[in-house]
Amino acid sequence: MTNIVIGVGQVQSHEIKSGSEGQDKLTVNVRFHGRRKPEFLPVVAWGPKGFADKLAPHLTKGQMVQATGRKKDNVNDTDEARYENPYIKLESLHDLVLLNFTPSDAKSGGDIAANGVKDDAPAPTPTPDASPNPQPAPDYDSFDDDIPFDDPYRRLWNMV
Repeated sequence: MTNIVIGVGQVQSHEIKSGSEGQDKLTVNVRFHGRRKPEFLPVVAWGPKGFADKLAPHLTKGQMVQATGRKKDNVNDTDEARYENPYIKLESLHDLVLLNFTPSDAKSGGDIAANGVKDDAPAPTPTPDASPNPQPAPDYDSFDDDIPFDDPYRRLWNMV
């Protein structure tokens, strides 16, 4: 049984290795931090030759990413001990720069929608409120006389 992991963290480093079968292995060390101390887990992705070289320039140290994948363990049995090294087998990796995007960051003045498509249409102008200025509420003398309130703790105080 495998566990699905969805985590948000910061890129610490990355490493590219070429396999003998013409595949690249990209290992991204991500610092996942929550309420407790941070946890560093390698996020591993396998792909065709050259994919890691294209992805690596976009992974800078400290960049926030969301990693989705399956938790796996590398198990190394030696004569004296057994070592388990957990890692995440990557299914998707998202850059979280768009979450911090504000329209003032845009150089050409357009907005970027959720799907990443630039929208150069001007923003609609707000319409003034059609209702007139609100009137104050009528003045009441006292609300205490109109509310039948029985203090549930009064009986407890009488017992003391």
